[in-house]
Amino acid sequence: HDIEIIKENGSYRLSDNPFTFDALRVVAFNVEGAGYERTYDNIEGVNGRFYNSSTEEFKKVEVHVRYEVDKIAYASHLKTGLQNLLSDHFYLRELATPDNTIQFEDVFASNSTQKFELEYVDGSQIYVGLTSQVSFDTTKTSGDITLTFET
Repeated sequence: HDIEIIKENGSYRLSDNPFTFDALRVVAFNVEGAGYERTYDNIEGVNGRFYNSSTEEFKKVEVHVRYEVDKIAYASHLKTGLQNLLSDHFYLRELATPDNTIQFEDVFASNSTQKFELEYVDGSQIYVGLTSQVSFDTTKTSGDITLTFET
């Protein structure tokens, strides 16, 4: 699983980019449905209420990320890089593998690695901005981060 971040100066994958390199891995990606504000009027002679309009409020995107760095000092650099990557508003696209089938591997083969090609889940791009703080323990070399975005 991965997400693509599309900004003015290019597109990046969260798991491999020039800001955080390959220290991040997407664990979960969830787009919560948009909330709607609906307006109704009570009109004399109409049974019930009369529907006027609805306004889409916002969509909320929650991404759970796992980080892993070699040294504790790199965790602070990772936080700065992640903040730089997620600054301003940008488009998000979800990537996932269409086939999770694990191929048979020969026990004695030296270079046997599983390859899972990622594809776009659908054609939607969500224009978002980061609303949560980039916060994780920089005294550990690995851990989890929850990032929240809103349209």
